[in-house]
Amino acid sequence: PALAVHHRQRAAQVLLGVIVLLVVLAILIPTMVKYVQHEAKWSVKQGQNTNAFQLAEAAVDRGYQKIAESTSTWQAIQNGTVQTGFNFDTSYSDIEGGTYAIKLSSGPNSGEATILTVGRDKMLRETRALKVVYSKGGVDSAMYASGISISGGVVIDWGPMKSRVNITLSGASDVEYPRKFAVGSITGYAGS
Repeated sequence: PALAVHHRQRAAQVLLGVIVLLVVLAILIPTMVKYVQHEAKWSVKQGQNTNAFQLAEAAVDRGYQKIAESTSTWQAIQNGTVQTGFNFDTSYSDIEGGTYAIKLSSGPNSGEATILTVGRDKMLRETRALKVVYSKGGVDSAMYASGISISGGVVIDWGPMKSRVNITLSGASDVEYPRKFAVGSITGYAGS
């Protein structure tokens, strides 16, 4: 009889332990499932935020290319001339992941141009905007051209030289001085 009582008490303790464990699991499992679901939603939202921001950054690059394409474009923007496709009148979708739009305007100060961009993810849930102000720098070099080609016995001692395309050097001009900068390539340069 004492052994049977002891056995029943032990069984009751085990049963109580199992019930407590089941109650704890009944509370923890739904909480963990809910947390994982929210984490997944937050991850997707963060991805959409990042995507929209990257689209707005790409739009800034496209706007900069427009204002830097020529002196006449820069001057037209300064004069207040609306640039087609750059007045929030076009939704660009050339980059995977969403769309973007661009507005170019003059100001806020004289000699400045403002690029305002908006990027939107493909799910149309997140939108990000950027505003960038550019000013046109002056020519800070002795020689600045759309291309520089020097040959023969010509030696340039003053500098620097800047080209919006390429610099080609040969003969006596093929020296390391003055400093040379090119958007394209520098060929014939003694250091290359």
